[in-house]
Amino acid sequence: MGGNIRTITTSTKLPSEKIELLSELNKKNDPNIKITREGGKTVDYLDVTTTIEMPNFRTTVFRKFAAQPYVLPFHSSHPRHIIRNIPYTLTLRAARICSHPEDLRTEIDKIRVMLLLNKYPPKFIKRHVGRFF
Repeated sequence: MGGNIRTITTSTKLPSEKIELLSELNKKNDPNIKITREGGKTVDYLDVTTTIEMPNFRTTVFRKFAAQPYVLPFHSSHPRHIIRNIPYTLTLRAARICSHPEDLRTEIDKIRVMLLLNKYPPKFIKRHVGRFF
């Protein structure tokens, strides 16, 4: 049987005793539904890390440890237009996710290193990341 995974993220100021009700709900409901609780000021969801910084949120790019630092290698046999769009698309994604300029600069530096590790020439990186700005 195929499974659909649905995730709901909430933020609450409820006392921990009331939050423990989730454990009780977990025991009584459908065995196919699992309710988990994660506490803290940071939540990773899909490719975004959200941090609570009163009175706002801060968002940055989240990468699972296993996914780093791989992107399609520069010398792969894929069409060149795909290779050309990788630096631009990574930069665009970072700009959409990062809520603070200093986080965006840090993320673009990480993108440059990741591309260098995958044999992208520095001139190529500069030109195609520069297309974004």
